[in-house]
Amino acid sequence: ANREIVKGQLKYPTAQFNNDTKAALEKYKDFPAAEENYQWFKKLKKLIEPQFDFKTKDLEFHLALGTAYEEKAEQTGSKDYVDMAKVIYYRILDDDSLNGDANFKIGRIYYNKGAALIMKSIDFDTPLDSVDIIEENANKLFKQAEPFMKKAYKAKPNSLKVLEGLSGIYYSLN
Repeated sequence: ANREIVKGQLKYPTAQFNNDTKAALEKYKDFPAAEENYQWFKKLKKLIEPQFDFKTKDLEFHLALGTAYEEKAEQTGSKDYVDMAKVIYYRILDDDSLNGDANFKIGRIYYNKGAALIMKSIDFDTPLDSVDIIEENANKLFKQAEPFMKKAYKAKPNSLKVLEGLSGIYYSLN
């Protein structure tokens, strides 16, 4: 009888850890706290519901974590956060290679790197031989983005952002 009472009492802190995970990611960009809160959420949730399937919840958390890393990279300009986001997305793809969101996000990272390379490196004073090298390096990044964006398209053929991503890649590759 006490077991059921305790399970009932654990529901509030479980929900609070879940909410704190979201706040740590979205509001504070405190990644270690988010991961620790999420682990506590999982421990408590297992006590309350031992048969709970965490696959969807894990995917949701990791996509949010990767997105938070990308946002932090945009704010700080740090390549390290982009790399951490890629690691998270690759982990998702290890479990589900056809995940449309993770494929799209990795494809977008490569595409954005290629576009940034062109935008930041080429101006009116850039020597022509350097332009060719820069374009070649950017094209390598666009080609890296293509298979991920194609998988995202297979998973979500009606997604406008995926179609725009593919369009941008093909336009950039001529």
